[in-house]
Amino acid sequence: MKDVKKEKSFNITFAYDSMLVGRNVDESRFLTDLEDRWKVKDPAKGAELVKKWYSDRTRLYEPAFIKSFKRYAIVEMPDVQAKYTLILKTKRTEGGWDAWVTGHSGLIDGELWVVETADPRNVIAIIGFNELMGKYDIGGDLEMGLRIESAYDFAGRVLGDFFRRKS
Repeated sequence: MKDVKKEKSFNITFAYDSMLVGRNVDESRFLTDLEDRWKVKDPAKGAELVKKWYSDRTRLYEPAFIKSFKRYAIVEMPDVQAKYTLILKTKRTEGGWDAWVTGHSGLIDGELWVVETADPRNVIAIIGFNELMGKYDIGGDLEMGLRIESAYDFAGRVLGDFFRRKS
């Protein structure tokens, strides 16, 4: 990571393939179950939640991570011309829950890969992380995105600080 330390800007991409949700449920199964659960209450709402699940990635999670990572790593991103690309690979997402008196924040597990932009097969480093938990723990299914966004914000802080100190 010696060469990486000299760099002040990075490109960034996000990967969600083979992601598990909650207690290690395949993402497609989770979304099917979520939609089925809402069919009884409000059929249109189930389909809306599935669409929101995907759109929240670019609308909430990725901007929250980038903003915090930039601040704590003291780098600029995204920069498609940068020598190195960071790939945040989310392996597991927990949307959290709210039960009025108590709740559980969203959390994520995954890896942050540092690769050469010109040749992404050239992996410089892989930084693993587990159960990085956000600070937002209210709301039902409709607020799940905000709880997960909070986890990405926290991941950006933790990984950005680690990146600054170790690279």
